[in-house]
Amino acid sequence: MRFWLLPTLCTLLVTPFWAYGSPRNDTIEVRGRVTQARTDEDRATTRTTRRQLRERQPQSTPDALRFSPGVYVQQTAHGQGSPYIRGRTGQQTLFLFDGLRLNHALFRKGPNQYLFTVDARTLASIDVVRGSASVDFGNDAIAGAVLLEPLEPSLDPTKKSFKARPSLFVRTGSADGEFGGRLQLDLQWAGWVGVLVGVGARKVGQLEAGGNAFPDGRSPNQICTGIESIPCFESDGRTQLGTGFDEVTADGRVVFQWPKARLTAATYVYRQFDAPRTDQCPPPEAAKGECLIVEEQFRTQAYTKLEVSPDWVGLSQFETAAGWQRQHQRHRLDRPDRIPTDGVDTTTTNIGRDAIDAINGFVRAQTQAIPLGPIDLDIRYGVDGSYETVGSSAWIKFNEPPLTHPLDRGRYMTDST
Repeated sequence: MRFWLLPTLCTLLVTPFWAYGSPRNDTIEVRGRVTQARTDEDRATTRTTRRQLRERQPQSTPDALRFSPGVYVQQTAHGQGSPYIRGRTGQQTLFLFDGLRLNHALFRKGPNQYLFTVDARTLASIDVVRGSASVDFGNDAIAGAVLLEPLEPSLDPTKKSFKARPSLFVRTGSADGEFGGRLQLDLQWAGWVGVLVGVGARKVGQLEAGGNAFPDGRSPNQICTGIESIPCFESDGRTQLGTGFDEVTADGRVVFQWPKARLTAATYVYRQFDAPRTDQCPPPEAAKGECLIVEEQFRTQAYTKLEVSPDWVGLSQFETAAGWQRQHQRHRLDRPDRIPTDGVDTTTTNIGRDAIDAINGFVRAQTQAIPLGPIDLDIRYGVDGSYETVGSSAWIKFNEPPLTHPLDRGRYMTDST
């Protein structure tokens, strides 16, 4: 059972405005993003807007998809989540962040944690395209695509001077002791330059049930023993093991806006620490103290993007972007001795570190309408690609005798491309 404080969440929105300079013109010019919608109207698509994200207060980006028809969100652990679309997930579902792919060569076939590394508080909207979409969006969109549109600076062309919009968001919850927030600053200069910067952090504790989690009358000495006791609880019968994590995020976005063009430079940083795998903490066949913990789940992304509505050389829309992304994970498996020795800690720890660096980009365009008798024809075309390098290593740490032994290879072959 979950309830929210004050009463559902504690939200502070502080939005003072500073403006000075020339007075408002009589003519109001409205500028929007120059690109067309990324999906066709006849596709099976569901959009989650910024307003809905604020109202629903999802704990994560995967959690925000629970309201989307035809989407099932599988959550193996408290700090991850993976959407199923058309019965498929993992590498068969494409994730695009501002048009750039989050997918990489090491995406697992099954549920994975990568969508969780996108902070939902940095998103303006989420579109879910159900059904094969590889023609429109590229490789991996077998089951569909999740299109993540980030927040943009508020550019008001009627304001020709400096304007600032700071905001502070705070959230707390009782079910897992969550407490965190985001501080954001939205700046504008001269009506054509916008800057959006934000930082966030939160601490999420262990999930706690509203009452006794053992309606079958399971005794305390049966807790955490045998596969039938997963999920595993503390002796109080309420606190679930293998849950909780810490999180830090930061982002920055600079936009230059002209009547027929828009240039963006952006960077996004996500850092998650000490997130246990709920199903492996402990595994059903292991000792109670055995636990697989993702000590570091990091994502860093930086890119530039150009959008143009040229209305010349036969082009109606032109869009190109290039960037760099790094996915980093460090995991630790603590393995206590099943037969403990008095006074001697014989625990061993398996440690691994995996990372993939990707340079990716795309070019997309659409022609102007070509009249062909009673119909008009327009052509959309494009190309996207990425170059990826893999780093992977592993080692074993022994407490008795104190020794660290590097393994020949990690989970993947390092230096693979």
